[in-house]
Amino acid sequence: MLQTERDEAVHRARKNSKNAERTAQQLAEVKAQLVEVKTQLNEASDYKITALERARKCDELQARLCELENERERLVAQLAAYKSRARSAVESSHDRRVRDEHALSHLREELARVKSQLADTNHRLSQLQAFRTSVAKLLHLRDSPDSELLHKLQSVCASHHNCTCLGRRYGSASPLGTAGSDHHCSRYDDLPPPPTTASSGCRPLSSSPVHRRYIDSGFNDHDHNFDDDFDFGKKY
Repeated sequence: MLQTERDEAVHRARKNSKNAERTAQQLAEVKAQLVEVKTQLNEASDYKITALERARKCDELQARLCELENERERLVAQLAAYKSRARSAVESSHDRRVRDEHALSHLREELARVKSQLADTNHRLSQLQAFRTSVAKLLHLRDSPDSELLHKLQSVCASHHNCTCLGRRYGSASPLGTAGSDHHCSRYDDLPPPPTTASSGCRPLSSSPVHRRYIDSGFNDHDHNFDDDFDFGKKY
């Protein structure tokens, strides 16, 4: 009986030894799997960290993309505003250029008109100066002021008018004159009547015999060189 128990114990010991070896082998396998799992966990954590970093970068890039999109929209709107302003500036510049050309053309026409008026004024001034020189030469008042020259010319015209009226009065009172021919003596400042062939109106100052005989006007007619060829109608 003891031998049987001993055999059973040996058999159980062998069996337990095999079970222990098997369990040890399984434990080694489990440890290896555990190491592999730990390695996979480490890799997974690394992947997770990488994924988190990539997600953060993606979020940053998405935010940057939104900012760039907003910036692009702002720049597009600004570019459109610049184009509109440039177009308006070009149109206003064109309108201003047309207006300036029109104003310049008007100013050129005005300048031409002013030049023509100035030339006409200078021509009239030269004529007036020539007339004044002729009158001053007749009256021997070349260096006198205009007021004295005008006063002297008025006195000469008044003297001529009085002399003419006196001659007509004597002519109407003479036996050779026509009875009842009471002629009106016009003044020097009256408008002259239209010339006729049979009219006996007042003759010009330089050709009147009465004026040539009249020496009380302040100068002798025979001592002066009268410009009988001075054409007043041509100059004025």
